[in-house]
Amino acid sequence: MRMLLTAIAVAGIVLNPGSAQNFSLALRLDSRPLLEAGELTLQGSYYLELLPGLEAGLRAHAGLGLTAAPGGGGRGKGKGRGKPEDGSSLPGFGLSPYLEYAAPLLDGPALNLEGYAGARADLSLSPPGYALGFNLAPYAGLDLGYALADGWELLAGLEARLYLLPAEAYLSSYLEADFYGLDPLTLYAGYSLYLGAVLAGGSYLGHGPYLGAFYPVLEGLSLQGEAGGDGAWYAFVRLRVRF
Repeated sequence: MRMLLTAIAVAGIVLNPGSAQNFSLALRLDSRPLLEAGELTLQGSYYLELLPGLEAGLRAHAGLGLTAAPGGGGRGKGKGRGKPEDGSSLPGFGLSPYLEYAAPLLDGPALNLEGYAGARADLSLSPPGYALGFNLAPYAGLDLGYALADGWELLAGLEARLYLLPAEAYLSSYLEADFYGLDPLTLYAGYSLYLGAVLAGGSYLGHGPYLGAFYPVLEGLSLQGEAGGDGAWYAFVRLRVRF
């Protein structure tokens, strides 16, 4: 946990000491498979806009496995209010610097389409023995948003990623409906699908529904809960603070 806080703090000081509003910390409690395994994770992120649309940032997590997961933690990631977020599926420590460019492709009164592309490096320490892992991954994707009547919004996303060490292609997508009519509470539900192919041989497919709620407790402090299934049923609760 101390390593995570130090890494994020150093990144903020080096990149731009005056950009504290781009810094967030979150505490997340996961159960995957549901009621069989548990993990408590501290997540941190920092980003800086270098140029309009060009962003450099750092994501990190430190996870503590509360119970062992039969067969491992799996690759699924909860979506929740937009494009997929990176999360730890195994106990350990992870650090991911990235560079990303995003641009609006369509900006209408109801329909919005954004494209993005970037590259990331993943450094991890995972038990047993806390072996060191490293990978590089260029990626690109599309995010679509369509505002409906009566506080509803339809979201969709598609992302392609190529891991280089070892070579592995990864494709993820989701379709989601958000309801804002209970302001400030947001309810959402959707369906996610991901497909991976290790170029040296082998592939995997995961898909399933998810639903959740997002609530801003105070300014800069939010609470989110989600449950679903994408190969294994899961649930998580996350408390996030933004500065």
